[in-house]
Amino acid sequence: MFIPYRTDAPLYHWPIATIGLIVACVALFTATELEAIDGGPLVLHYDQLAPHQWITSNLMHADAWHLIGNVIFLWVFGMIVEGKIGWWRFVLVFLALAVPQCALEQLVFTDGASLGASAVVYGLIGISLIWAPENEVEVAWVLLMRAGTFEVRVRTLALFYAGLDGLWLVLGLLAWGFGASTELLHLTGFGLGLAVGTAMLRRGLVNGEGWDWYSVRR
Repeated sequence: MFIPYRTDAPLYHWPIATIGLIVACVALFTATELEAIDGGPLVLHYDQLAPHQWITSNLMHADAWHLIGNVIFLWVFGMIVEGKIGWWRFVLVFLALAVPQCALEQLVFTDGASLGASAVVYGLIGISLIWAPENEVEVAWVLLMRAGTFEVRVRTLALFYAGLDGLWLVLGLLAWGFGASTELLHLTGFGLGLAVGTAMLRRGLVNGEGWDWYSVRR
């Protein structure tokens, strides 16, 4: 198990919105578990067109492990992105990742449902790859009865997870055909993040300080 928990990326803004999203995810999960609210209408259902679900479904989670996994990655990569652009631009980035992704899902698929912040998290991973590929992330690892930590560059971690999902997607397509798999949704979010990150960089909405993906490649 790999658990990213800290980054050396410079933070010019406190991760206020990132913390707010984490709190919202935990609060909704707790409320649905305690049956204080009905989470059904907040999940993204493929047999309907419900714009409010394009936002709410990203804050819903199926179980505690689903929540914990997403929150850990949201914390690290949300910090990288929000640390560069501030809370209100980060909220707009969140919407730019969440709304098109969920709208596309409801338009393409007709059976099933989805929930969770993982597609947005992969979008943030894609943006981090564009904006801060050379920065490092500290990762804790746990294997059987052993544990430790190591540092890895953002680009290495991002490409590792995208590549792993790509491999599982190909195997899934060969075995079961096309469908709304977790890996497909992850990679769609990742691709959207690459597009959003590149567009903001090109328009001067974020300063890569000469260490963004394109500057480093040059």
